[in-house]
Amino acid sequence: MATTLPARLDFATEQTFPWVTLAKRMPVIATQVVNEVHLLLSEIVKDRPTTDASVEEPKEVKDARKSLEDLSRLKYEMQTNKVITDINDGGSDQKEWNEYIALHRIERSKPELHWFESSWLLAECYMYRRISSALMGSTLMASFDPFEASKKNSYHASMVSITGLGEFITCALNVQSDDQTHLKSTFAALVQFALWGNKSDLSLHTTMDSEMVKRLQVDSSNKVAELKENILCDHTEQLWKRLCDVKTKSDAVRVDIVLDNAGFELFTDLCLAHWLITKNFAATIHFHTKVCPWFVSDTSNADFKWVVAELQQSSTACLKDLGIQFQSHLDNSRWVLKSNPFWTYPHEFPLIAQNAPQLKADMDTAHLILLKGDLNYRKLLSDRAWQHDADFSVVTNGFSNTSYCSLRTLKANLVCGLNREVADQTQKKHPDGSWMTTGTFGIIQGHFTN
Repeated sequence: MATTLPARLDFATEQTFPWVTLAKRMPVIATQVVNEVHLLLSEIVKDRPTTDASVEEPKEVKDARKSLEDLSRLKYEMQTNKVITDINDGGSDQKEWNEYIALHRIERSKPELHWFESSWLLAECYMYRRISSALMGSTLMASFDPFEASKKNSYHASMVSITGLGEFITCALNVQSDDQTHLKSTFAALVQFALWGNKSDLSLHTTMDSEMVKRLQVDSSNKVAELKENILCDHTEQLWKRLCDVKTKSDAVRVDIVLDNAGFELFTDLCLAHWLITKNFAATIHFHTKVCPWFVSDTSNADFKWVVAELQQSSTACLKDLGIQFQSHLDNSRWVLKSNPFWTYPHEFPLIAQNAPQLKADMDTAHLILLKGDLNYRKLLSDRAWQHDADFSVVTNGFSNTSYCSLRTLKANLVCGLNREVADQTQKKHPDGSWMTTGTFGIIQGHFTN
């Protein structure tokens, strides 16, 4: 990491992308959570008498009402720029969270840190951690995912894209050939499917409907080819070389995928993982999921298993067959699901050794790590305003001793590792900076070891 760090992205300037996120998008998400919890609570109490004041509500109902109150308070505090308070729910990650909040108070010379005085990464992660805190206080709500319905709706709205990719990978795997040109081109296409699958992010598009889902998705290999010119940094060649190199040295290659969104993006990740296993480029794939509802559409273990189960019930033959094969990978431990609270910390990834040493030690044994999506990229870059041509390996130093690569469509105003001419030309074409925030452009960007 460079000795002089650039500033963290924050809310100091009104109408910037981070400021709009906190002022407008995040309150909408908080309102949606309040509404979902209110609906659930209404279902719980609908058969109970409401007029008899002598009948005391059971404790679990009282706790559920308190969860709703806590969520409403969270929205109020956020909208009125109240103080970011310590986490005090007894969660296993409470210590790490409060130490990080204290660090930010010191860094910003604030004895009390208000929402709009904090960094963007801290404030956004903190909102989701507070949602989790509100829910865990109730036995009726502790396992409730307020984003479950929207994730499932997004999946069902994506069936055209899912079917298109399902047909593509089925055809590709039916070609009985070890021709390197064919293998390489199929791999490149699947990597780009996984990249552009990241376009549809429910935390960015807070009012996404089925038509918007379809517009955002890449549903054919022809469309993938058309979008290649929108990849501002493309390390597909290095990715391919890394996989070929480790394949010649080991018959137990492990690839880790740090997942991002559920729904269509998850399906693109599963197809890539399936191809790697089937073509013997990997013996095991370790998928890293979130331990709690996170950034609306992030993948949990439950989301992962639900998608695999849905595929197995599909009336489309290729999808049903893929679902059966995916389940076989899970049953035979070729695919392994892992959840670690570090992925829902606010901490930047170069700090993983201090905050999750066992996770780092485990992931360092992988031959390759793929990190999906915008939030993982922001954390790799410590959510700081790096020069666009800053060296990616230097900026992310400390994350892992093995090779890692980010597949990310740009939906936040930070990026590094670009060719200076490419960055300047893109900025010239989009002087308002929208090229960094709309998901129009993508990067396949990595650090590769020998």
